[in-house]
Amino acid sequence: MSLNHRRVLLPYMAGMALTELAIMLLMRPLGLDILGFWLVTLFDATAVALTAIILFFCLTSRDLGHAGGLRPDAQLKVGAIVFVTELLIMLLLPLDDHGWQMALFDAALLSVVSGLLIYWQVLLPMRRSRYIQNDETSSSLFWGALFAYLSLMICASIVLLSVYQQQQQHQYAEVSAAEMSSLDIRRRELLASLHEVALDLTLLAGQAERRVAATGFHLDEQQLVTDYLAYLKVRPSYAQLRLIDRQGEERVRVERDQGRLVKVPAGQLQNKRYHDYFVRAMQAEKGEIYISELDLNIEHGRIEVPHNPVIRLATPVFDETGTKQGIVIVNLMASHWLKGLAPAGEPLLNQLMLLHHEGGWLYGVEEERHWGSVLEERRHHSFANSHPTAWKQMQEHSAGFIRAPEGLYVYQKLTAPDHPGLGSMSPRVGARTSDQAELQPPHWWLVSVIDNAVFKQGMAKLRNLLLMVSLFFAVLTAIGIQLFCHTLRKRIEAERKLHQLAHFDFLTGLTNRALFTRILEQELERSRRSGADSVLFYMDLDNFKPINDRFGHEAGDAALKEVALRLQQSVRPYDTVARLGGDEFAILFSGPVQQEDIETLARRVLDAFVPPVEVAGQSFQLGVSIGITQLHRGFDNHHQALAVADNAMYNAKQAGKQGFFVAPSVPQHADDVA
Repeated sequence: MSLNHRRVLLPYMAGMALTELAIMLLMRPLGLDILGFWLVTLFDATAVALTAIILFFCLTSRDLGHAGGLRPDAQLKVGAIVFVTELLIMLLLPLDDHGWQMALFDAALLSVVSGLLIYWQVLLPMRRSRYIQNDETSSSLFWGALFAYLSLMICASIVLLSVYQQQQQHQYAEVSAAEMSSLDIRRRELLASLHEVALDLTLLAGQAERRVAATGFHLDEQQLVTDYLAYLKVRPSYAQLRLIDRQGEERVRVERDQGRLVKVPAGQLQNKRYHDYFVRAMQAEKGEIYISELDLNIEHGRIEVPHNPVIRLATPVFDETGTKQGIVIVNLMASHWLKGLAPAGEPLLNQLMLLHHEGGWLYGVEEERHWGSVLEERRHHSFANSHPTAWKQMQEHSAGFIRAPEGLYVYQKLTAPDHPGLGSMSPRVGARTSDQAELQPPHWWLVSVIDNAVFKQGMAKLRNLLLMVSLFFAVLTAIGIQLFCHTLRKRIEAERKLHQLAHFDFLTGLTNRALFTRILEQELERSRRSGADSVLFYMDLDNFKPINDRFGHEAGDAALKEVALRLQQSVRPYDTVARLGGDEFAILFSGPVQQEDIETLARRVLDAFVPPVEVAGQSFQLGVSIGITQLHRGFDNHHQALAVADNAMYNAKQAGKQGFFVAPSVPQHADDVA
């Protein structure tokens, strides 16, 4: 049976368009876009290629039922064409938007381009040869095997990559959880240290209030100095302890001076009325504690050099009437406070940082980047400027994880009221002044940066294992496909031989009688439909019998091969030359052939026999008698056409051989044509 190309190609194009449209529209709802561009592209190309193979198998089985549809190599060739076409479409025209308009465009483009390529590479060669031939087997097998190999490797890659990504996500989750727990512990330790200072400050304020209640502000300062020095002795992290009256005058001040505990003489005490920490601490109510930013110590209006980072904690002092008389303030050495970020002896695989609430570095990077929030010349050196995307995401949550090209950020916001013992540090709800915002405690960011190298090192063993598995699978797959192709090639060769024996003359390689009559029947049907005549030549050799009689059948076979060669050289590529048996041959000149062209074609065939034939070292002059008939609507079947041409050939022989005779254009009645 012949293959109806239109009945195959149009349903194929419609089916491919619907398949690709469905894949593109379902890509995001099914979550396939998480695989990344390359895997999505390969998945899409593989899916549509497999669909194309199934479609062609189903569509061709009806017309080629005896063969079960297209040959396996032709089916794989179809798959390879669709796979490469879709791959190129996705690579050359990246369709990031999976809306229905772009999906429709992709589906239409794939359908049209692949349909044209399949028609050109698969269907058109079948039409030219009229039958499904086995030519170009090696090329078809190569493309089919390549497609099968790529499809299997893509599926294996998707599976292995999914395993790798799952394990990588598991590792990220484990490391993130462990690091978040570590950050939480350190955050609590820092807050606990502030809580200790708050307890001391509460005791010192109570002590000062008792003395103020007894004497007013004419208190015994020497006793306070003694008490404050005792505190400094047992609290090595305290830099200063001060009592400041409500006019901002320092009344008592003790501090550390190069490792010594000293009382600052009255003549060196300063007025702090206009300092920010004094103004804010004086706004607090009884029991409230003001905490400053992590700042650099300032003496006599200038930042102390070398830099001395401090955190100031202060609380107001009241007399017996509830009047605010001043503040007690502790300067906490931040260098001692920050030691909790890097406990001694703990090996750190990550980089731990403390950030100012505005994004400046306070701890964890080079010294020249610190204090950008205080020193104008370092303001551009900040985490917010260096990592704007990560910093923006951190502002949205108080704790979390951020994946970035340089690694993983694990962060927590550190605020004093987060500690249960420091609730008094935040203003009470419904506080009374419009300056309440000024009393909000400071906050910082604890950030742990885990370099990608840590994760790569942890995944190295699994990555090497998966690479070995993929290599092993690739080799086994290649060997399996090679064996399959070898078996398929042998099967194709066997089918080719059977096809050759069934349809071609074993001696000359020309079309045999069985195949020629089928071609002639099809040509008659075409002539009846189109009204365009083809021409049938029926030929018998002249002077052939003496060759067999004198030199035997081997010489006769050699002469027949030479005759076949000359006949093939005398016709057009799409004409059919056949050996009908013995020394009888036929030529079917596909139409339309005009009446005036018949003699030209006949002379061309006769001229091919002018040179003698060399057989067994001798020259023989062979001739040919040709009977000619046109295939018009008057013939009911090929038997009538052959009978008319045969009678015309005998007329040519009776006219003197080495000539031709054209049968009348309208045949006699069937009874007269025998």
